[in-house]
Amino acid sequence: RPWWAGGPTDLDNLVLVCPFHHQLIHDRGYQIRWTGHRWQALRPDGTDVPEAGRPLAGNLDGLVEHATRSGQLITDRSLTPTWYGETLDPAPILDTLLPRHVPAATAA
Repeated sequence: RPWWAGGPTDLDNLVLVCPFHHQLIHDRGYQIRWTGHRWQALRPDGTDVPEAGRPLAGNLDGLVEHATRSGQLITDRSLTPTWYGETLDPAPILDTLLPRHVPAATAA
């Protein structure tokens, strides 16, 4: 339980997360809890976030060969947008995909 919501500041109520996941938990309504044998992540609607699968692994040369055969050219500029060359700002995309959590108003 977050400190700002009355949670204790002792070690039993702390979990170390990266800044991205910290934002999901505090600003977007995601939850993380210890079930007694594993960490459980929950979406804002309370449904379980499935555990991630194995990290992707592959052959870089094979990927480049496949892209070349299909007519794609992969360079160090492949992810640079064509509109004036500025970098992509992920904030509007994340705001759309992960809407901010707005706590319900409490009754007076």
